[in-house]
Amino acid sequence: MSDIKPTRMTIFQRLPGQSAACITLLLAASLPASLGAEPVLTLADSLFSGPADTQSFRSHSPVALNQFVDPGLASDSVSFRGISAPAGDDLLERLRRGFTLERVSNNRIQGEMNWLMRNPEYVDRIFKRAQRFLPYITDELDSRGLPLELALLPIVESGYDPFAYSHGRAAGLWQFIPGTARRYGVRQNWWYDGRRDVVDATSGAISYLTHLYKLMDGDWFHAIASYNSGEGNVLKAVRRNKNSGRPTDYWNLKLSKETNSYVPRLLALAELVRDPAAFGITLPSLIDEQQFVAADTGGQIDLALAADTIFVILPAGTAAKP
Repeated sequence: MSDIKPTRMTIFQRLPGQSAACITLLLAASLPASLGAEPVLTLADSLFSGPADTQSFRSHSPVALNQFVDPGLASDSVSFRGISAPAGDDLLERLRRGFTLERVSNNRIQGEMNWLMRNPEYVDRIFKRAQRFLPYITDELDSRGLPLELALLPIVESGYDPFAYSHGRAAGLWQFIPGTARRYGVRQNWWYDGRRDVVDATSGAISYLTHLYKLMDGDWFHAIASYNSGEGNVLKAVRRNKNSGRPTDYWNLKLSKETNSYVPRLLALAELVRDPAAFGITLPSLIDEQQFVAADTGGQIDLALAADTIFVILPAGTAAKP
């Protein structure tokens, strides 16, 4: 295997209570060299008690899944579900083609745009981080017919950090609180917090956003604001304006300071993706190619066995609960 170059991936250990366990492998072999990724493998899993532990160690795994999985090892214990996607396409261009939200120009959006222009390093860092998850989320939104601007919502929510945690107990890319997560099928137990799992959390977020869109009679700005503040607060604000004869569109609602900036921030990000040159910013090149595949293990699996299956050497002292 001397001709195989090291690559970077992230493993999220997914342990449903009664069904098959699943490991999500985020492959960064296809990341552009411009991302400057050091060839390390990061383990970010839910097997350890307490907050998610993150450890780094080197991997000499090959750059393609069908190369680094030994069929002899995987045939009985692990089966892999590959996710195919066109290689090398421009992911940001795909997003632009799928933007369908109304374009609005006002001082609130301009204020968010100005902040982005003053912080190009932040923009560069966040979009590079998003490469791991954005192709998958874009595919999921596209398959459900939702506006692709929503693929930028995890930037507003978490900075595309799957382990982000807020003082209000919201967690993951989509910043679900426990109760809302359970309502939309995102499992949480001692072993596993699906809010930190890109697959489960994205499914829940799309279901929630779809529900909000229908609840708000097809008004995406109301739906997005509801995702932030809760549908009850938005409905109450709409009702208050209606009773007093005032406009009921998002821009005229009396909402919290955070929710008042939430939709403008998303729309400013969409404008940035649509025309980065207008911001004086060069966005990193992102490819429209899936960065992970899911591996069904058929049950709970020792982390050392999973590591051995994909030719990873765990650091000394690493242990997982059975």
